[in-house]
Amino acid sequence: MVTDPTWHPRARQPANDRQAVIDRHELLTEFLRFFEMEEDAIFRDVEGMEPHVSQATRNTLRPLTGIIREAPDSGERVLKHLSEQADSPCPALIIPVESRILTFQHAMKSFPVIVLSLFFSSLIAAELGQVSGVEAQPLIAQTKRLTQALEFVGTPLTAARKQALERALSGENDAAVSTAIQAVLDPLCLAGVNINPESRVKVVPGPAKPVLVEGGWTVFLIKVHNEAGVTAPLLVQSPNARSMHNSPKEDLPDRWLDLATMDKQPLTRTLGGLELEYRILSLYSRDRGKREGKLQFDVGQGTQDLGFRSESSILFTCRPAHEVGLEVLDENGKPTTAAFEIRDHLGRVYPSQSKRAAPDFAFHPQIYRAHGETIRLPTGTYTIRTYRGPESLPQERQLEVDQNTGKLSFKIRRWIDPSLMGWWSGDHHIHAAGCAHYTNPTEGVHAPDMMRHCLGEDLKVGCNLTWGPCFDYQKQFFTGKDDKVSR
Repeated sequence: MVTDPTWHPRARQPANDRQAVIDRHELLTEFLRFFEMEEDAIFRDVEGMEPHVSQATRNTLRPLTGIIREAPDSGERVLKHLSEQADSPCPALIIPVESRILTFQHAMKSFPVIVLSLFFSSLIAAELGQVSGVEAQPLIAQTKRLTQALEFVGTPLTAARKQALERALSGENDAAVSTAIQAVLDPLCLAGVNINPESRVKVVPGPAKPVLVEGGWTVFLIKVHNEAGVTAPLLVQSPNARSMHNSPKEDLPDRWLDLATMDKQPLTRTLGGLELEYRILSLYSRDRGKREGKLQFDVGQGTQDLGFRSESSILFTCRPAHEVGLEVLDENGKPTTAAFEIRDHLGRVYPSQSKRAAPDFAFHPQIYRAHGETIRLPTGTYTIRTYRGPESLPQERQLEVDQNTGKLSFKIRRWIDPSLMGWWSGDHHIHAAGCAHYTNPTEGVHAPDMMRHCLGEDLKVGCNLTWGPCFDYQKQFFTGKDDKVSR
């Protein structure tokens, strides 16, 4: 079988025309291969289709092909849906060879509509269900603000998906726009939320793969079918996202998740009241490996659906972060301990403060690390602020972290060293719990953890206080002499 399109008689045309023939062949061939058709059938049908494929059709197929290329399982879902509708695995695309010329000559006039309808309706039907009766103008406006918000949180649409969305926004009527937008955005949705006319909320899982990253944030969309026209905030909660601070020790394994919704410009704090809109949900994983999490949705007290249908339990795969070694040296080049404040471009702190346990505390943004220790960070760009107490000069630098990041080096700079003049820095009144009384997951703060903090702040003397509900436990550390962790 000859597969080189240059054999075609029209290959004798000028170079520009020949290249156009080749481009059309390649585009149609790639598109049909996604649907697992036989190579012989693809070749024969492309030969029949290619001469009649207009520029408008190519503009339609190219972004769709890009989307399927990025998410191969979307093609599989379309194929499965179509297979359920007819004996042929792809009845609208496979046409007998002997009739292909006549068929395609007539069909090509509506080919973009056929392809879009097959792709969009089957993809939507396979996942969240299509919301109909949505007016295009407000939906387009909300979609544009959504794409701006995705760029703001650092997760812009891919070039192929953006191109497909631009075409969707230029649909001929309300139904075409709504259907096309849902086909482009639904694959990014972790869940679909329905608010019925009585304002009861229920949720179903979405098609987005539930993949997170250890120690980092992952952005998803939430599809909202707002039958009641509710204009209250869409609230998302999870028992797995409760703070570890002051939590029972036995509950810590389950409190691995953190979450945040995008409720500010260019989006709004509340739902807009349109029948269809999309919201942004960011999820943070403390752990790596498999973790089950429960997401709960409502639009106010009493709006949860009966029978727990406003909850969705999802098994997540949490990919491991990169382990980064630390070289931490004082002003003389000797190993030491220092404070590190790590933030991303949105100012989010790493590791997440609500997911910390000793020796890292929830009530301040910094962590303390010694020379030779490590931190775990996902791929990304970070601003790291380093210092060692008030005698040092805080330093700030931007760093890229990826799989090739082995070690980061930091050297402390001083503006003064009082010890050279016989003065010793110290704090005789340290609130070990940061003025936050807590009995869980430990009964207050332990001496080794506070020693790390004292070293990180370059205190020569540290007197740690305890009081309140943990006194009966903490009094064991008050011995009238230096604690054994002292150096």
